[in-house]
Amino acid sequence: MKMVKNTDYKQFSVFSTKYQLLLYSIFIGLGSVSLYVFVTGVNTVYLGIVWKYTESYIFNAVIISLIALLASLIFFISCWFLIKNKPVYKYSGIIATIMLIIFPLLFFIRGSTMPLSFDYLVLLSLPAAILLIFLLFMWKKF
Repeated sequence: MKMVKNTDYKQFSVFSTKYQLLLYSIFIGLGSVSLYVFVTGVNTVYLGIVWKYTESYIFNAVIISLIALLASLIFFISCWFLIKNKPVYKYSGIIATIMLIIFPLLFFIRGSTMPLSFDYLVLLSLPAAILLIFLLFMWKKF
């Protein structure tokens, strides 16, 4: 019995380049951590209401939670666009990273009472800044 090789097939890949796979992994990671910051912020809001913290503390915790939720949703939507091979993922990823960089700076400049979840958001801004630099340098490759 003779075996015939078929060389006309094309290998299936969801991602067209290795950079897209790396970007997908980074988006999923930052989106997951942003979702964690959202859950921590919601817990902080709940504890602030129960223990009767100041209104500015609770308000800041709500705003931080909403920023983290919005950023995580944008990261997850960017992953979906990346899989569907739509070029919008570049812009939405940049928007989410800018949100994670700008809003902690605005809160810090304002200088009011910061909840515990603010620390997590500040720690998340460093990888977001690195991702933004990576996106800008690798713009043509995507």
